[in-house]
Amino acid sequence: MSNVAPVPLAHEREEFERAIGIAHPQAIEPVRHILNNAPAPLNTIDYLRYVFAEQDCLVRLLEDLRDQIAPEDLVSTTAINSTQSYVWTFFGILLMLQGKAYQAIEVFDALYTRMLHHQTTTGERFHKGLPLYQMSQCLARGQRWCRPSFACSRGNDCHSRYVPLETCQLFSLKTI
Repeated sequence: MSNVAPVPLAHEREEFERAIGIAHPQAIEPVRHILNNAPAPLNTIDYLRYVFAEQDCLVRLLEDLRDQIAPEDLVSTTAINSTQSYVWTFFGILLMLQGKAYQAIEVFDALYTRMLHHQTTTGERFHKGLPLYQMSQCLARGQRWCRPSFACSRGNDCHSRYVPLETCQLFSLKTI
């Protein structure tokens, strides 16, 4: 009997991934990473459907990311980012791929803020360039796809604001 239960789940996952591959081919890698590595309930198909379907998913998503992913899980022990920082980032990328650039920026900004807070609290420095780079990509897309008023409200060149920060983070990590 115990062998029967995973089969429908595997079939449901295959169907979900096939549907995502058709609708958003670039989203298949983030979806697979989230399903394989995110803590529950973030790693469920129902939760991913919610993120894809609901226009106003941001508040719940940010609350769940903060509740389910501990700050210490965002710290990388090597030059590679932690698995959980990629989970958080991939949720932002899913929003960005749907054209929800401003919501994606909020996800990346929340990740960066959480990393900064953890670094300040522990006194331990670690690489934080991933959310900064993703914000720069999001802002570049947002300036092309969305209203320009957001870019103007933050300064004329938001994209170039985050890329140098990401570069500074990379160099400061190597000098420590």
